[in-house]
Amino acid sequence: LSPIVRATRALERGDVARARAEIELHLEDEPDDAQARYVYARALAAQGELRGARAQVHRALAGAPKNALMWALRADVEEQLGEHQDALVAYAQVHELVDDSLDPLLGMARCLLLLGRPDQALVTLDEARSRPGKD
Repeated sequence: LSPIVRATRALERGDVARARAEIELHLEDEPDDAQARYVYARALAAQGELRGARAQVHRALAGAPKNALMWALRADVEEQLGEHQDALVAYAQVHELVDDSLDPLLGMARCLLLLGRPDQALVTLDEARSRPGKD
């Protein structure tokens, strides 16, 4: 199995330390591997290292700018950091890439509310309510 698969499986089992060790070792040899950077960001976020996770997901997106999962992780990390404008931008990107999912619309609405833009949040929620979701 590849180091990325081993690390991903370790994350799924909740063994974050093992996932992180696997992916850090891989990144020593393959520092530009966007998928590995994404898995590393997930591990860091799981350990509460949100600023490190943010940096890694930014690096991952530089190599894979159309990856909706990476954008979703960025949105989640930015929201947890209280960076609601940045999270809003990331949720909008997820919505653009995966327009049949309700999750990014709900994230956008949350961020809009926290940014003091309730009218826009309501419009976003109306959009979410009017479409059949697949989530």
